[in-house]
Amino acid sequence: MERFVLDLGWGRISVFENVYEPSDDTWLLLDLLNEYEGFSRTCIETCSGTGIHGVYLLSTDKCGRVVFVDVNPSACLNTLYNIRLNNLVGRGIVLNSFSLKPFRERAGVDLIVFNPPYLPGVPRDIYDMGLVGGRKGYETIVDIITSASRILSPRGRLFFVYSSLSERDIVMDALARNGFKIVKELRKHVFFEDIYAVEAVLVEDKSCTSRC
Repeated sequence: MERFVLDLGWGRISVFENVYEPSDDTWLLLDLLNEYEGFSRTCIETCSGTGIHGVYLLSTDKCGRVVFVDVNPSACLNTLYNIRLNNLVGRGIVLNSFSLKPFRERAGVDLIVFNPPYLPGVPRDIYDMGLVGGRKGYETIVDIITSASRILSPRGRLFFVYSSLSERDIVMDALARNGFKIVKELRKHVFFEDIYAVEAVLVEDKSCTSRC
């Protein structure tokens, strides 16, 4: 089941079969997380894949604990393996879920990180769901941004990566509509697309439908 192991200095990441392999978008998001100097008690990594971003946050003590979420059962097993591989048992929880909807409003989450599927199209299988973000490419991103605005504590942080193929204007509009302000952004050109890594802070609550 294991294909290979990456030794990254701060930790080791095993990559299983049928799980998204760390790539340019992964490393760009890690670069952005490396610049983050805060500490968050409770974090979520959704679309976790190998769990690389959450494991990084735990290994560098930028997060006290991380809830990892992925729709792919193989990714969940891969994340569990990497938690153990990096001696982080007790600080990571893995949830097999399609979305963040199981989390209640203002769940005490301080930081959410995600490397979502952002290619346009229709997924053919569970592995494709880690690559294809909907017919237009931005649907999954917008859904997570909307859910994050409901879950995060005030001034909570959102870190994510997306592609110019995902219609940048729509992603920016989703952030603004849900009360987020961009703090920092990195960009990298890869072949036929630009990849963006974004840090945003929740500055205005526009999602709470009950007392928060």
